[in-house]
Amino acid sequence: MFAKPTENLAAYDYVLRARPALQRPTHANNVEARAMLRRAIELDPNYAAAYAALAETYHIASSMGWAESPTAFLSRAEELAIKALRLDDSEVRARIILGHIHLFHQRYNQAEAELERAITINPNDAHGLAGRGTILLWLGRTDGAIEALEQAQRIDPDLNAIDRFALSLAYYLKRRYDAAIEQAELNLRTTAGANFSRILLAAAYAQRNRAEDAARVVTMIRRIDPTFDPQEFGTKFLNSGDLEHLRDGFRKARLYPVTADLPPAERMNR
Repeated sequence: MFAKPTENLAAYDYVLRARPALQRPTHANNVEARAMLRRAIELDPNYAAAYAALAETYHIASSMGWAESPTAFLSRAEELAIKALRLDDSEVRARIILGHIHLFHQRYNQAEAELERAITINPNDAHGLAGRGTILLWLGRTDGAIEALEQAQRIDPDLNAIDRFALSLAYYLKRRYDAAIEQAELNLRTTAGANFSRILLAAAYAQRNRAEDAARVVTMIRRIDPTFDPQEFGTKFLNSGDLEHLRDGFRKARLYPVTADLPPAERMNR
């Protein structure tokens, strides 16, 4: 839950009203939440939780593919998260966002340190635990990632789209494909715009030899995002074996162009 470190009840109300968009974002409600959070900051320029939540809207927009310039949006998110921490060093959500931004820039040590600080502040914060799990996932410590993400889910079963994707991907990497499918399908039911879960779902279906399901999802991916490049997806894995496992699913799902599966000599003749 958000803390209430402001005497301005209207500002507090704006932050509370913005919260559902952070949990189950759509493009429209994320934009609306950003407007409400800016209003909260106008009413109380020292409201740390409002800055942290506003940072989260920029991070969400970048992660979901809604940002005109993902790098610029992440830079804005970083500025806002740092501002929140200057106002209140114990603002957990600001540290979580900073951890995700460090991860995007492949500053792995800083990402992990930020999440550990968040958990030191509040060991039972579901968002902090899920953030730790996400960082551990990309660091290649998949067992620890699952432990943290499942603990977060026990505290708050309503994981946000990014955290549930991380849990699904962690299951995939452990070859628990049915569990990965379950989490990816749930994510798409609650957040239809989570195309990253659709991509993982295609790979997991293919690994379970569900060729028709995989083909259906691949068709949808290509319709929704015709510029999707499977070679770029997952490149932040620190463990090259994790990336290869993911790409194996992409190959089986035929997410790569047909010529990408051919030997170089045959590819040149196509």
